[in-house]
Amino acid sequence: DPPAPETPSPTEELRRIAPTPNTQSTADVVGTACPQVVGSGTQFSEDCTNLLQAAGSGDATLQRETATALDAVTANQATVPLSSSRSSLSTQMQNLGSRLSALRSGAVGLSVGGLTSASLSEQPLGYSGGAASADDGGPVILGDERLGVFFNGTYNRGDRDPSANEDGFDFDSWGFTAGVDYRVMDGAAVGLALGYSENDTDIDNNGGRLDTDTFSTSLYATYFPDEHLYLDGMLTYSSNDYDQKRNIHYTLGGTPVRQTASADYDGSQWSAAVGGGYQLSNGPWSYGPTARLEYISASVDGYTEKMSNPSAPGGGWATRLDDLDQESFTSSLGFQVGRAMSMEWGVLSPQLNLNWVHEFRDDALSINGSFVADPNRNRFGIEGDRPDTDYFNGQLALSAQLPGGTSAYVYYSKIFGYRDLDVDSVGAGVRLAF
Repeated sequence: DPPAPETPSPTEELRRIAPTPNTQSTADVVGTACPQVVGSGTQFSEDCTNLLQAAGSGDATLQRETATALDAVTANQATVPLSSSRSSLSTQMQNLGSRLSALRSGAVGLSVGGLTSASLSEQPLGYSGGAASADDGGPVILGDERLGVFFNGTYNRGDRDPSANEDGFDFDSWGFTAGVDYRVMDGAAVGLALGYSENDTDIDNNGGRLDTDTFSTSLYATYFPDEHLYLDGMLTYSSNDYDQKRNIHYTLGGTPVRQTASADYDGSQWSAAVGGGYQLSNGPWSYGPTARLEYISASVDGYTEKMSNPSAPGGGWATRLDDLDQESFTSSLGFQVGRAMSMEWGVLSPQLNLNWVHEFRDDALSINGSFVADPNRNRFGIEGDRPDTDYFNGQLALSAQLPGGTSAYVYYSKIFGYRDLDVDSVGAGVRLAF
């Protein structure tokens, strides 16, 4: 008679029912660490023992509950802080882009930009916006026409769909940028800006929340020797403060787990971007190519979670995560076309921008960690999604120049061809002359 098939161990069963690669890594650690802490009397020992026993019970209902519990325990939200920092960077880039456009349009003196509103999904790391603006308003003149002061604001909201490796989320963010610039000569200006942003992110399925405060410092410059050519440059450094709440909610064998793992930690990022364009005109039409290079380096400090009720079921699942780093280097080649139309009440100017973006750094995010209560610090790995290397974005903008120096604008933009990511943006603003 052939030998009877071997019965899988609880650890093997736990890994088999793990729904994703990240939960499989967590299952490996639970299966290794649990026997090492048996009899210790800790909450971690009780939690992992319950998980292993349910996995090896052979009961289909218990195993489904185990898969849900394993997903709740796994730190899938570990990459969300980088998404939050990207949103904050995008806010500052949009505000600086608006100022650079205004400078090329002849703005001097005091400039108070309108608060723009955008609705968008999460942006790829290399897509920070701000390369163009439909805002061509005219500010008032201070004593020295070479000196300029500006204040711009942006509000964003959006979402990202979940994947096998990363949690989905919704976010709201707003930010302001204030700066001063000086025209070093006709057709050239340099400036310094300070920015502040807040980002509030809610993880899907009541998975938790991440609040981010960002302070940034930027240097920027523009050079436009004639009516055709322009070159822009920006250098930005940002520091981020994170306040994270990760909900661990599941029911296993009739025992409910309702825990919140909290952590406060920091991060930073810096970016450098250069871009330009060449504008031709034919009557009321203007058109021409654009190009841009951007490098971003972002990092999130490691952190240790604290549980809301360490002695209750699920209180042993607090994690300790390592530092997280990511780099992006993108090129963007595009074309823009616009038309100035004289109206009885002013000038109406529609504009269309299309860009092809290439990402040179396409490594997937990877972060390692361990359970705080595991004395042997057995390590699990969390893998993020690999970014797309090529995608497109387009923007349709409409600006209006009104009597008295007031101007207003509205735009819609969208990213095309980015796998598993849908990005739509709308914005509006007004510039007033005093």
